[in-house]
Amino acid sequence: MIPKEFSCEGKGYSPSFHVSGIPEGTTCLALIMDDPDAPRGTYTHWIFWNASFRTAEFSSHALPENAVEGTNSAGETGYVGPCPPSGTHRYFFRAYALSTSLDIKGDATVDKLQEAMRGKIIAEAELVGLYSKGEQSPEK
Repeated sequence: MIPKEFSCEGKGYSPSFHVSGIPEGTTCLALIMDDPDAPRGTYTHWIFWNASFRTAEFSSHALPENAVEGTNSAGETGYVGPCPPSGTHRYFFRAYALSTSLDIKGDATVDKLQEAMRGKIIAEAELVGLYSKGEQSPEK
C-alpha cells in the first residue's frame, strides 16, 4: 500500500525509493509512474529521466540528482499523487537503466520519453503500489 502522505489525501509528496542491481554500461536512470486503472485510460503521475544512478537512494519530495521532470497527465511538471475516484488502483513505478542521457525538453510527455528511450534501455525494474482513497494506508 502506498502511504497516505504520498497521495492527494496527504501532503502529495513524491515517495522515496531505492534502485539496486544497476547494470554496467548505465549512464542514467528514467522513471515512469502511472495508473492503468484510471477511468479514462492510463494516467501518468510522474516521469523523469537523466537521473544519476550513483545515488540510487531517492529521497521523498526531492528530485534525483540531474533528473529532468516531464509533464504528467494533469498537464503539470512533476509528481501528482494517487487519487483514485473509487476502489483500489495499481500504481506502476517503472525504472529504466539507460545507455545514454536523453536530449529531450522538460515539458516532454510520457510518449516523448518512451520514444526517446527506444533502443537505449539496458534494463528495467517494476514496483507496483496500491492505493484506495479513504482507507487506512500505512504512514511509511
